[in-house]
Amino acid sequence: MRVLVLANRVSDPMRGDPAIAALVVRSLVDAGHEVHLVCSSDEPLRSHGDLTVHPVHEQRAGVLPSFGPKAAGVAASCNPDAVLAFRPHLPLGWGIASRAGVALVPVIEESSRVGRPLLTGVGSAADRAIVRRSPLCVACGPMAAEDAWACRAGRVVELPGVAGGFAKGEGSPAPSGWLRDRLGLPEESVVAVGWGELSPDDGTDIVIEGLKVAADADADVHAVLAGGERGAIERYASKAQRLGIEHRLHLVGRWPAARLASLAAEADILLQPSVRPRETPRGFWTFLASGRPVLVSEAEGRQRLVGTDDPGSLVAFAPADRLGIGHVLGELSSSSDARDRLGSAAAAHVRVHHVESALAASLVEALDAIPRSVAGVYASAAAGLATAAEHEQDSPDRADASDPAAGA
Repeated sequence: MRVLVLANRVSDPMRGDPAIAALVVRSLVDAGHEVHLVCSSDEPLRSHGDLTVHPVHEQRAGVLPSFGPKAAGVAASCNPDAVLAFRPHLPLGWGIASRAGVALVPVIEESSRVGRPLLTGVGSAADRAIVRRSPLCVACGPMAAEDAWACRAGRVVELPGVAGGFAKGEGSPAPSGWLRDRLGLPEESVVAVGWGELSPDDGTDIVIEGLKVAADADADVHAVLAGGERGAIERYASKAQRLGIEHRLHLVGRWPAARLASLAAEADILLQPSVRPRETPRGFWTFLASGRPVLVSEAEGRQRLVGTDDPGSLVAFAPADRLGIGHVLGELSSSSDARDRLGSAAAAHVRVHHVESALAASLVEALDAIPRSVAGVYASAAAGLATAAEHEQDSPDRADASDPAAGA
């Protein structure tokens, strides 16, 4: 199958886990499909074998004004059998697919920062109508799948999150001790490590306040938080000093995603305290693959990420407040057996269900099931929707206005 993929970015250096667009492209190529990728020009993927990358060089403030003409030109020359489109390119992909008489496959990712609580990855009326009319929708994670079903998609395939770092290895790497040496921490102390921006939404406040709760209960635990700008580091250092736990909190500044696995290897406990609802925390799957226990705040949708009937057997969930975090942090720090049990179970689960091969199998099976040609009913519906979708404004007040079947 010849597949045209439309994606602004195929990598995200701040996520910590592999970027879904890059994994989708590699999975298609590895399965023997011919892939033409239209994306921004600063991406790491390069043309090779069955992958042809068509970079869009013009870029202003994150906008790619020449993306549409480039994608249309590539489609005309490569004659695709299907079009995969990531947001914000669903209307563009729909127009290209409808003119070619082939299937459009929307790829929906989590995007809690779009400012709408209703849907994470499908923001406009045009996007929702496109998802509803497409023969297949690919959703990246359970929250994105819920969004696709909310749009009344005909068929939804949920891709698993994929871990980087430890996921390809067998067993947990032993810590080398460099982090304790750098920070001067005693060997018998328990070290909890977190990574991300330092902010209330990232759960930094409840971690620091929870650390105070654990310390007051005589838990011998230190917290190492990586990330944050200088101002945020100074504010949280001052907060720790006011609470009297400045010797237990270690703010190490920016940390490259590529070195996240080496940081996680030094931890006794890993922290994922983000309180943003319906969002996968940064580095979530890499942390779960590490073999260390992961303490996760119970924000909306978080337990569904784990994908088991008993998520508590893999992850230490804590109420998203200082008492909840402090209590669970204290429990984990006092029991090495509990830490080993959670860490080993999570790593084993990830190595089966959240590696690139699992994503590839789900994606390729779904694409092989869609028709090679969808002229007829699909194309006639597409003709009306493509015109409306290209001009649709991103307004929640115009839901379904672009759906040709609305009101029928």
